Amino acid sequence: MIWGPANMGSIGSLPQSSWVLGFNEPNQGGQANMSPSDAACIIYQYFIKNEIMTYLALWPQFESINRNLVGPAVAMGGTMGGTDWYQQFFQSCSNCRVDAIAIHIYENNLGAFQYWVGQFKQFNKPIWITEWAFPNLSSDCSELMREVLDYFKTEPLVQRIGFFGSRLNSQFSDMTKCSLMNPDNTSDMSLYPPGQVYHDDA
Repeated sequence: MIWGPANMGSIGSLPQSSWVLGFNEPNQGGQANMSPSDAACIIYQYFIKNEIMTYLALWPQFESINRNLVGPAVAMGGTMGGTDWYQQFFQSCSNCRVDAIAIHIYENNLGAFQYWVGQFKQFNKPIWITEWAFPNLSSDCSELMREVLDYFKTEPLVQRIGFFGSRLNSQFSDMTKCSLMNPDNTSDMSLYPPGQVYHDDA
């Protein structure tokens, strides 16, 4: 993944892969924090070693590396809603090639996952859910994990998934009920019940 605009300089030295992801949560102030037009087609300027470096047409630079392109991974909330951000992104760069779109979902019930996937179907592109988890649960999430994984399998557009964090310790206090592995002992390689479900069903 190219995390944000300041990382564009590494675009020519990415690891070997047939895919590349562009920009992490551009609709979040604490993340890549980019407007749709910045990400797509306008001039983006930033300072490196006191020199102003100008990147023209950021997204076409991705197109030039001859890999499959996954669009920016949007959060469901933030300075702009994820679907609104993508609508403006495609309006700003209607000719940009995007082979899949990426989203992050943090919800604690199956219906919310179904709702968000449904919202992003409007773009008629494969969906990569590159972060997802269950915040604010009061009990083990194994059954919910199974339900969501089963649902993902029924959605033809859901092409890739990646659960957020295998060891959710106190830093992620609202998600510790769904840690896949022991969050406090990195030498313990055994799976917690949610981790076993993820291993068996994903």
